[in-house]
Amino acid sequence: MVKIALIENNSFKPRLIPAAFVYVLMALSLEYFIFTSGLGVNIQTVLLNAGLIGLVTFGTYDFTNRAILKDYPLILSLVDTSWGVFIFSTTGLLSFIIRGMF
Repeated sequence: MVKIALIENNSFKPRLIPAAFVYVLMALSLEYFIFTSGLGVNIQTVLLNAGLIGLVTFGTYDFTNRAILKDYPLILSLVDTSWGVFIFSTTGLLSFIIRGMF
C-alpha cells in the first residue's frame, strides 16, 4: 500500500465497484476463451490456458505501468503478474470443477 501511495502521491483508497467489475470481466473472458471455444476439455488445458490469459492480462497492465510510471517498482510488476496467473488458473480450475457438477 505504501508503494502505491507514493506512486499516486496521495493516500490509497481502492474503489470496490470498479474492482468487482474487473473480476466479472475476468470470469467472462475465461468463459468465452476457454470454455466456449472448446479449450476447457481437461484440467491441464484449463490451467495452462487460463494461466496464459492471466499472464497476458496482468502482464500487459503491470508492464505498461512500469513503462509509463517513473517509480513503478519491478517487484510489483512481477508479483502482480504472478497473482494474475494464479487467480486466472484458480478461477479456471474452479469453473471446470463446477461445470462438471451439472
